Amino acid sequence: MELELSLTTILVTFAGVFLICFMKGAFGGGFAIVGIPLLSLVMDPITAGGLLAPLFIAMDLFGLRYWKPSTWSKPDLTLLVPGLVVGIGVGYLLFRVLDHRAIAIVMAVSPWCLSACGSGPGEMSV
Repeated sequence: MELELSLTTILVTFAGVFLICFMKGAFGGGFAIVGIPLLSLVMDPITAGGLLAPLFIAMDLFGLRYWKPSTWSKPDLTLLVPGLVVGIGVGYLLFRVLDHRAIAIVMAVSPWCLSACGSGPGEMSV
């Protein structure tokens, strides 16, 4: 699928990148999850993810410049790193096995599931 660079695509892309950068810088990244769904309005979700992945990596590497390992919470890392490794593995396998339409569905449903996990017991907030 070829990406058409219309004025709408460029404006939505700039708005999405600005929103992601602003939200990640101001609020720590929680609201930045809307970036790929926003860009998915004008392009394929896989293309949107591929466009934003280098941006996320660059932002995190730049953040490491200011947040040295001495400031990291070791108990939090022991909880987060295994989930990170499993998530990267599951994402890799999904990209290898599923076609792009199924990946788009997974990318659309994942934020809803994550927000539901953040709710209290028996509650689901969407």
